[in-house]
Amino acid sequence: MPHPSSAFLGTLEQDLTSLLSSSPQGVLSVAVPCLCLLTDKLTRNYAKLIRLFRSCVLQLYKEQRAISGGAKSTASPKNLMRFIVLGGLMSRHFDFEGHQEQLREHFKELEMLAKGSAIGIMNDLLLFYATPQHPTPVQLAAIQMLGQLHIKRPGLALEARTRGMMDRIFASGTAHHKLQVLRNFLEFLRADAKQLTTREQEDRYMEREVDAKALIGDTGGMSEAGVGASLMQTYLDRIIDATFVANAAPLRAAGFEVISHVLEQGLAHPLKCMPALIALCTSSDPYTRTRSLKLHQELNFKYASFIHSRDLEGVRQAYEYQLLVCGRAEDVEGYDSCVDSREQSERPSAYLQFLYTLSRNKRSRRNELLGLLVKTCDPDPSSTTRKVFDRADIPFVRFVAENISALEFKYLDEVLHVIYQISAAIASSGLSLYHQFEAEASTKDETADHTSRKEQQWRQSTEESVCISILFVLREFLKAHYGISEARCASYDPNNSAGVRDKAVTWHALSDRGRLDWSAFPSAVRCMESTADYSAQRARFQRMMAESLATSQESPMLADGDAHLPPDACSDASGGVLAGGMALDAEEMEMLSLDGLDSIP
Repeated sequence: MPHPSSAFLGTLEQDLTSLLSSSPQGVLSVAVPCLCLLTDKLTRNYAKLIRLFRSCVLQLYKEQRAISGGAKSTASPKNLMRFIVLGGLMSRHFDFEGHQEQLREHFKELEMLAKGSAIGIMNDLLLFYATPQHPTPVQLAAIQMLGQLHIKRPGLALEARTRGMMDRIFASGTAHHKLQVLRNFLEFLRADAKQLTTREQEDRYMEREVDAKALIGDTGGMSEAGVGASLMQTYLDRIIDATFVANAAPLRAAGFEVISHVLEQGLAHPLKCMPALIALCTSSDPYTRTRSLKLHQELNFKYASFIHSRDLEGVRQAYEYQLLVCGRAEDVEGYDSCVDSREQSERPSAYLQFLYTLSRNKRSRRNELLGLLVKTCDPDPSSTTRKVFDRADIPFVRFVAENISALEFKYLDEVLHVIYQISAAIASSGLSLYHQFEAEASTKDETADHTSRKEQQWRQSTEESVCISILFVLREFLKAHYGISEARCASYDPNNSAGVRDKAVTWHALSDRGRLDWSAFPSAVRCMESTADYSAQRARFQRMMAESLATSQESPMLADGDAHLPPDACSDASGGVLAGGMALDAEEMEMLSLDGLDSIP
């Protein structure tokens, strides 16, 4: 309506005011902004709005004084929540400070209650009602309205009392309290982005005058513009922690939205969010996964030089995320069931396929990622990955191995490089464990009574043997499905691989449905609990190593089927090298073969 009558405006104002006394909060969140806008732009009935605000503040003050004096609460939580919501919404949507000088007569009664601005008075009250001494619904309403005040006056979000409240909630608050804080952050970031877009549009179509205050050093407006970045940098770690909480889907969704806005608006260094973003790319929720993948691709395009430096932590975070979803480590797999059910392929898909796809185009980066994934499975304490992860984390190692097995390799060089890295781990950690087990068996230390420290070391070394066993299974799996002989593996040199670098490789479907078979090593799936379980794993590991050595002594490493290999490849394969250039230092190492895996019971 271009020119509404005063009677119509008065009726509309009266109808909106009547809604405030009995409507639910969803209606209030719409009615209050309408009433404030109507009063400010059309009716100019400031006295009525100020009286309404003063009534809310007065009721909240009365309740505060009663509680502070040791008396019980006289108002019902429902009424308190209504006063809190009305006061908070009016503080955000009406400029009380801008009218306070002009309408001082109407503010006199409010000034008798407390000194300061209307927003400052409301902020003090809301912080009081957000404390744990009040009922949870009252606390949540107060926290929500604090978020409204922070949108109106961003500087309030960085005050010591406000930060203390949020620190307490992130440290010991319930999921509902954390969810409300995350929603406050999200609404704040959305409002901040909207204001920034509005300012950019105004600057584009209007010529602004030079701001003299800014030139002489008055940067109050600029400081408020940076509150969002400061707030996110302060609480980003706790936001990420709150996002990955078990059995809290709403909390996870809100946390993801906040992280997405932080990355899109550039409010924090992208590396801080990368592990969480990689984990969220494995989500079963289509919206979360699609948006996470898009963000990851954009960051990879913008910051390709350093964005991959936390990929390994992202892999770990992805495993922990799947553990939250599945509930038990035994149920976590590296195969992406969502993609498998959608595409119905003859081979499974890897959760980490997106990560590998981004790295595939650059050989150095691709090989670095493959090497890091394999080294994650290596229990060698000197490995760089051990600085990040616990040793012998069997479910995590299995998760990584299953991901590697399901990656879509296109070139022979990719597969051979994985096998080369696995062989290096077996040649160092695997054979070291094998000799250690033999020495312990010869002294009968394995069956003797152990001290607690020796028992712990004995169990730890057994768990490490499971990790090596997983690598054995993965190595044989890749050889079988890509049709690669032992001789070809032995002849591979990552520093001189021009012959296989661009050679395509074909996946062969077998009876295992493209999945790693753990029947030979059940400890890879089922947790070892008793001493008998540990002893059985040791026996399987020793038998596997011994049969591999025996097999290699009975038949030469180069079979007749490999006669087409070049002479240099044959010399490398028969010269004491374990599948990829790793030199061995004993006769049994020199003849070590991995072809005896199928005979392990």
